Amino acid sequence: MRVSSRSRSKRTARPSTQRREKAASGSYTLTPETPQQLKDCYIVTAKAKNGADPTWSIASATVTVYRSGALEILTGGESRDEVTLKNTISGGTTTAPSVSTYAGETIGGLTSAQAVAGLRSELSLMETIGINTRDFDWSILYDTVKWSTSTGQGGAVEDETQRAVSLNYREGSLYAPLEQYSYSSYLPQTILLLSGLRDGTNTVTAAHSALPALRDTVKVNVETLKDRLYLFQFTPAVRTEISYEDGKGETHTLYTNSDGSLALFEPNGIASDLRAAAVSSSVSYRGTVSRLALKSGEGSGVRGELYPLNTVELRRAAVAQVQLSARTARRWRTPA
Repeated sequence: MRVSSRSRSKRTARPSTQRREKAASGSYTLTPETPQQLKDCYIVTAKAKNGADPTWSIASATVTVYRSGALEILTGGESRDEVTLKNTISGGTTTAPSVSTYAGETIGGLTSAQAVAGLRSELSLMETIGINTRDFDWSILYDTVKWSTSTGQGGAVEDETQRAVSLNYREGSLYAPLEQYSYSSYLPQTILLLSGLRDGTNTVTAAHSALPALRDTVKVNVETLKDRLYLFQFTPAVRTEISYEDGKGETHTLYTNSDGSLALFEPNGIASDLRAAAVSSSVSYRGTVSRLALKSGEGSGVRGELYPLNTVELRRAAVAQVQLSARTARRWRTPA
């Protein structure tokens, strides 16, 4: 770091015995040491005067040197280069899946409508994100942070289909995406909420608002259960037979719980219309659900979106009524 000063005298009418002042300049190279804490401050003072002036002109400036790499992003309280938001179900096609949620829970026993309904609120893909405020004394005035999201290739997110995650700020009791606020930067102590929206990868960046070179990034992957986990509730609420073809062309015939509820894990996806049949009180019911109408995939936990439930109302099978009169009955009478 070089600090320099320069002075030049004015030419004036003086006796010939007076020496003419020459231009003068000087420099000083400041090589700061690595700060032990977040930053060190240096006061650099320069003074200059014309040769005939009785006093010096003095000027000073403050130079702030930040510790390189001081800013780190913490997800879930940990410093990580990459994080993957996902719920996990292992194995093949099953109507009794065991779900390992991103939050660390293992949920099974999905044998009733109540259990299936409870699962819907446990699958949101959310994580806290902030910076390492406990490592250094960050100033709430001079060390604010700018947050941004880019595509996995580093480009700007130009439309919502490229946004795999959202960064959300809490104001009051509600979280909302940063795009809904007019703030250009946030206090270093601010804890934001990452919310997985769709399959994909985004890069989240936190940069010092006054020193953009002081920054950190984290790669965020989102893997949803879309087109793999399907939740159903059939009416009438009785044991129902379903059949469909998966993404590999294989036909599956499965059964719901006794109350018509079903958590179906199909790793290859449902690639055909889904056919359903049930019998309640000796009455047959039938129904078909279009493949395009099937809903699946985690929603935004920030907006309180539950995992979608496919509700299907089956129709009574066609019944033909035949009435026989006495005359018609004689016509159908079998000869002795």
